Amino acid sequence: MFPGNTNFSRLFVPQPVVKQFILRLNIYKKADLQILEAVNANVLASDINLVKVKLRNRRFTETENKINFFCMFLKSNLPTHPVFFECLDFVVEFFNELKEGNDIFDSLSQKKIFLSNSIKKTKQLADQAKGKNFEILMSQNIRIPSININEYKRKIELVDMIYMYASKM
Repeated sequence: MFPGNTNFSRLFVPQPVVKQFILRLNIYKKADLQILEAVNANVLASDINLVKVKLRNRRFTETENKINFFCMFLKSNLPTHPVFFECLDFVVEFFNELKEGNDIFDSLSQKKIFLSNSIKKTKQLADQAKGKNFEILMSQNIRIPSININEYKRKIELVDMIYMYASKM
């Protein structure tokens, strides 16, 4: 139906497309009960459904360590902070790449060091490359990484914020 109108538009969608669409919604994938309780108790009512969808679309498996961290993360004051969703997205992506059994706070510190070192290396190589053309750099086996320095700086800020809020719990 179109806004302000009672006319309908019908669209034929093949059954395999419908099945694939429903499968990609991850409706049957539920977050751990402890995490859901923490979401319901600590996240703003207007944001609860969006947080649950983001958790439903995760790729990582929920281990006890990750569940405990998520509960600390959600019980902090961070859910009321304006950058909560940036932090949530970062944590979900971070957990997707986190190896099983690693300490989360140590891994966050190592992620921050990696981001910082990447920025330093990129700046050094960019300074080194000034005044040289691309062919000379290739012949010297110098590869300039293509990272977004501002994005990496923002991720470092998010790590600091997550660490600060979650470690208070």
